[in-house]
Amino acid sequence: MATITGTKRATMRMSAHHHHRQKDTMISGTAAERLRFAEHALLKKHGVQGITTELIVSLRENHPDLAGISWARVLRVELSSPHNKQSSSSSIPLVMIHGGGGTPGDWISLVPHVIQPGRTMYLVERPGNGLSDPLDYSTVDLARFSSAFVSEVLNALQLDKVHLVGNSMGGATVVWYALNQLEQQQEQQQQEPQESEQQPQQQEHQQSIASISLVGVPAGFQGMNVPWMAGCIQPWMGVLASFFPAWLPFVPLLILCFGLHVPLSGISMVYLVYVWKAHSIRHNTISFFSVMRQLYDCAHDLDSEKGWKLQDLVRLSHHVHGNLCVVTGTADPFITPAQQAEITNYIGPEKHISNLATGHVPWLVDPTGYAQTLEKFWAQAEGRD
Repeated sequence: MATITGTKRATMRMSAHHHHRQKDTMISGTAAERLRFAEHALLKKHGVQGITTELIVSLRENHPDLAGISWARVLRVELSSPHNKQSSSSSIPLVMIHGGGGTPGDWISLVPHVIQPGRTMYLVERPGNGLSDPLDYSTVDLARFSSAFVSEVLNALQLDKVHLVGNSMGGATVVWYALNQLEQQQEQQQQEPQESEQQPQQQEHQQSIASISLVGVPAGFQGMNVPWMAGCIQPWMGVLASFFPAWLPFVPLLILCFGLHVPLSGISMVYLVYVWKAHSIRHNTISFFSVMRQLYDCAHDLDSEKGWKLQDLVRLSHHVHGNLCVVTGTADPFITPAQQAEITNYIGPEKHISNLATGHVPWLVDPTGYAQTLEKFWAQAEGRD
């Protein structure tokens, strides 16, 4: 275990349990240390108090839906509280899944606004991003893969009840997992009379969802405004990612950030992480737009089982005791005003927030307001259990 100590306010402990030589190669070396340095710099910049531990968790080998992915990288954030030792692990943990092309570091600017004594945050790195194994998402069934991945990560972390938070593609990952869990529970209820007469069998670690927060419009929503992303940007971004320096495709995005005067403590620092992890950005870019291509196909195939509709969100709102929150920004490029109104109509104004902040990642613009909204939401969810 290697320990990187920063200021008194932020300490990062890095621990890894290697089971495969390929994994050893992926998470060590200069490029990996640069990414870890970037994450540590973000923690320090945002004044995160507590301990952040890098966990490498093993997933079930040869899982039919995981496309050979056998491990996952997770950042666990815990608040040090020497004056309040009784509050350890009293709150339901937060499991946060980033969007396409991102890393767990995307969430760091939000951490100091929601972390508190007794609460643990797990920032999950999706495969094909950061230091994780490469994955071409165009070759997998997104719904089955996403559901299996979240389930295996929660099993590995031994988490029985969680608040799930997903942004963009991470939101789609959360939705597919929750829908699959709902279907499994319904099937189990139908089989219970028959199983009660048989010998009880050993079951996997039980998982329960306390609440679901979807930030931005989760990718995968049938009808989502993605044609320009999937049909236009994918080809030339793939070319840039294949033949030019890894950081070049993000130069226009950085210029756009400065032009819109987005705070440096937010999105520009996140893109520094991309620049520093040049060893994997080419694959991330290609994977991201292959996902967009597949989602675009789903959105225009109403019979596709890979996409999901607003009615599915209504089902989930009942499944998790009514604790479903959808946050969309008024300037979110992935959704039209008509679609935003449709979400409000289906979910209800108390569960859909459209005017909290602008953009697809609202916590980068208004972390305090966004955190306060989530805190109220989580408190209501825990109060109903």
